[in-house]
Amino acid sequence: MLDGATYLTTAPTTLGFLKEASFAAEVKVAGSGYRRLFDSQPSGDPGNDGVLIDLTPDNRVRFIGAGLNVTTDARVPTGRYVDLVVTMDRDGTVTVYADGARIGGAKVPADGITGCATRPLRFAADQGGGQRLSGAVDRVAIFARALTPAEVPTWQRLAF
Repeated sequence: MLDGATYLTTAPTTLGFLKEASFAAEVKVAGSGYRRLFDSQPSGDPGNDGVLIDLTPDNRVRFIGAGLNVTTDARVPTGRYVDLVVTMDRDGTVTVYADGARIGGAKVPADGITGCATRPLRFAADQGGGQRLSGAVDRVAIFARALTPAEVPTWQRLAF
């Protein structure tokens, strides 16, 4: 349960350099304002160090990484569990899936994600412990490649 006071965090780690990646979670979204999903980026960074994936106040997915801050046209459903997958391909295409179906996307430079600094990886809070997500999470995974559309519905089997 993510009650606005709790979040998930790892020990200090590094993501390394990722030319492509997939971020997946079985999540139930609630709350308002900006709410973090995945965060390995220092506050105020424009996307040059780590990655940040969050929800805007209108529940659109925002991706900050590969040197750019983009808000996708994908709106995440609220009030129920959703299998949410965000992929970044080698060409910089960001695609957002909910329950296996593409719901939107955006484009970032094809520079990849530079996540070589060592810091905690957080889910449901930023690096300072703010911008928390309310709701619930069951599973979370990060892949060092972009899942194909055929793999997206099976991300849990691939990860676990």
